[in-house]
Amino acid sequence: MRRQLKRVMIGGICLLAALAAGGCAPKSQFVVMPEADGRVGRVEVATQKGSQILDQPWQATEVTSIDRLPSEPRVLDASQVKATFKDALDARPDPPVTYRVYFDTGGTELTAPSRETIREVLAVITARNQYEITVSGHTDSVGSAEFNRTLSLRRARAIASLLMSRGVADKLIDITYHGKENQLVPTPDGVAEVRNRRVEITIR
Repeated sequence: MRRQLKRVMIGGICLLAALAAGGCAPKSQFVVMPEADGRVGRVEVATQKGSQILDQPWQATEVTSIDRLPSEPRVLDASQVKATFKDALDARPDPPVTYRVYFDTGGTELTAPSRETIREVLAVITARNQYEITVSGHTDSVGSAEFNRTLSLRRARAIASLLMSRGVADKLIDITYHGKENQLVPTPDGVAEVRNRRVEITIR
């Protein structure tokens, strides 16, 4: 059954459990979980006899044999699913999260609110058992392309150094820099837009 059972997932989260079936061969149960924002993907579970589509939160089907149609989909109680799949859910990595910190013009000095954001970043890192971090530097459109590429790298390195000074291992930090490309707020050249003078810190 393992080779012939088909699972097609578009977005969302699909959980699979092998359940005992009264001393007979185990049956497989498939459940669709909603994403954190409530979105649900589409899952097709198919055997030699046909398929069932799961596209609602907590909807499930069971497969008892490769030569039988999967059971009619039914919606399970969310707490029941979480109890059944507790070990699998606990083992999932935390979803990625991105923070933005902003700078005074022309340099690597953080704005006052961004210094508070760094504290939040460090708290999230401390709370995670495993993590990798991408630090991505950006600038506004004031100055030449070469100047801004260098400045965006300096900003990214400054944030990476700050994180490392608080105990984050350098091998877990990946640095990228974009100069005045990839603006958060598109502007013509020469515009000092603070929201573009940023470093994005993604923790995954």
